[in-house]
Amino acid sequence: GFNAAGAVDLSRLPTIQASDPDGLAFVDGYTGRIVHLRLTQSSGSVVVTVGNASPSIYDATIVLPTGRPAKSVGVLLNGASGKPVIAESRIVAASSTAADFVDAVGVEESPTSGAPELVIRGASIAIGSCAGSCAAVTVAASWAATVEDGAISVAADTATGIGVAAGAAVSVRRNTVSASATIGAGVAVRVDGAASTAIDDNEGLYSNGPIAYALHLIDDAATSITGNGYISASTDADEAAGIYLERSTGARIVGNDGIY
Repeated sequence: GFNAAGAVDLSRLPTIQASDPDGLAFVDGYTGRIVHLRLTQSSGSVVVTVGNASPSIYDATIVLPTGRPAKSVGVLLNGASGKPVIAESRIVAASSTAADFVDAVGVEESPTSGAPELVIRGASIAIGSCAGSCAAVTVAASWAATVEDGAISVAADTATGIGVAAGAAVSVRRNTVSASATIGAGVAVRVDGAASTAIDDNEGLYSNGPIAYALHLIDDAATSITGNGYISASTDADEAAGIYLERSTGARIVGNDGIY
């Protein structure tokens, strides 16, 4: 970008502001790169929609829609064959954002064919002042996803850092994830009957709130939890667990620094 004097200013990002309800969307089969841009939405609830495309979004800043919409989504994934990559990017909520429902990166539709795959690498995702059920990343059935080398924080009435649905295959590694809730549950990573999940070598998984689970496994029999730093739930919570196994019998928990 440029400063007021017209000189190049590397701290300023060129901005693309969408006005379509679907935000910035890609044609099927697109494989190009979106680099060093600020992406915003002027009227809709979604900033970027990725269907059957495989864009690489690199060094971008995605600003969640402001105001109080019923839903606020940074990147929506709803295709059956896309392989998007979000790398070294930032997804942030403006100070006035207080949506009832937030997904910084979310999958709303489970594909019926193909092999869609999401990679989030080196991203910073920060959501605050969310007056509802809010998550940084949700992964739906039949998707494969890798979330690595990132910093993720969510503060909301009900807060989830990373949510993994039944049938998904997800790797969460080398991240710091925190979830802080004011009314409901704060869960850093929630795995609900996923096909295959590896939670390995993360620096820390932290949760806080009236109900606090750093890691919540539900109907899960295949999660690997190895080599992590601290997996920690607030001691001030009414109900808390570093790892809460709910009808889950097959998790492999090895070599973590501390679980409390």
